[in-house]
Amino acid sequence: MGVLAGLEAAVEELCGTDPPAWARCLNRLEAVATRAAAAFEARQRLGEDRQPNLLDLARTPAQRRADAVVEMARRAGKYQPR
Repeated sequence: MGVLAGLEAAVEELCGTDPPAWARCLNRLEAVATRAAAAFEARQRLGEDRQPNLLDLARTPAQRRADAVVEMARRAGKYQPR
């Protein structure tokens, strides 16, 4: 199986066969990255008493979305067809 076919199979296994499912998977990973950054990185800089907003985070939304794409690719690379 070629790399592209493996990636397609992994995305299908993780997110389903329709493109909106792929986008939902990407959005879910991006949301996880944003929550993790807000819970850890921003609070360390701002203190526990302040609830951080997106502007307080060191990475931009576009950077976090790119991180989510990389995470999807990483997970797809670990996928083993049955």
